[in-house]
Amino acid sequence: MIANSRRYDLIAPGTSSKDNNHYFGYLGASWDATGKLRGNAKLGYQQKDFDAASRKDFDSFSWDVDVTYLVRTYSALQLVTNRRSTDSDGDGDAIDAATYQVNWSHNWNTQWTTEAALTRLEEDYTASNRDDETTNASLRASYDFRRWLTFELGVGRERKDSNIDSLSYSQNVYYLSVQGVM
Repeated sequence: MIANSRRYDLIAPGTSSKDNNHYFGYLGASWDATGKLRGNAKLGYQQKDFDAASRKDFDSFSWDVDVTYLVRTYSALQLVTNRRSTDSDGDGDAIDAATYQVNWSHNWNTQWTTEAALTRLEEDYTASNRDDETTNASLRASYDFRRWLTFELGVGRERKDSNIDSLSYSQNVYYLSVQGVM
């Protein structure tokens, strides 16, 4: 059982408070059966109760799954998916969000690592007619030049489709980072 309580100090003029209590009840399992397949899965129910009577309470089936398959000791496939309600920052009272993600990571040697990820996020805004679907694909490569110095190069593509046209977009992201530890 998980319980969260959210309180907001600032309330926009003409709106009611978004203060709420959010409860999750899960039943699940964790496993590491073969050394190649490990993960955890929780299935259950969620309920979000708003303090303000003008806000619509939310309840639904919920899940949280994270499974990793070691293709080789140096290469892994990961599936992550969850469904949970989050607080809205504008439209509606809450967001019923479902995430589906597949990751692949590969250690080519002790210095080179590559990762690829594909993510799908589906958001349904309660007490609103807004629905968003976001897809993100990314690739990155990192090089451990020294134990204390890592270079990383990445590229990503994100596309958001919304039934509110002004919120839809596509973007490309390119980056180079240098990480050092003192």
